[in-house]
Amino acid sequence: MVFYGEAGQLRTFFGGHRFYVDGKEAPVPAGGRPVEVPRSPGHFRNWLDSIKSRKPPLADVEVGHRTTSICQLGNIAIFTGRKLRWDWRAERFPDDTEAGKLLSREYRAPYRPRGGA
Repeated sequence: MVFYGEAGQLRTFFGGHRFYVDGKEAPVPAGGRPVEVPRSPGHFRNWLDSIKSRKPPLADVEVGHRTTSICQLGNIAIFTGRKLRWDWRAERFPDDTEAGKLLSREYRAPYRPRGGA
């Protein structure tokens, strides 16, 4: 996964990360916090090991949800053509109903949202 920021690009992968400025590897800028990215034996192997050990997998459902969410939020920003403010706890755009409408789509019969009528 690649994160693009004002200072450069942070490229992450299982087992580590690298930082790039203008396409060249560079030290990570000061001020960030260290992040441990564990080595993975592969998703399938890790899943089987998790079942056996009863420990959470490296990429559990919360990690998957957050990883997918950031991609969807980027798409919504592109579709709306503007900078958006995201409340990650409430999982909504607190001041943008138009962007909020893009967080889901209308269900087709007979399907309906959970808790919906």
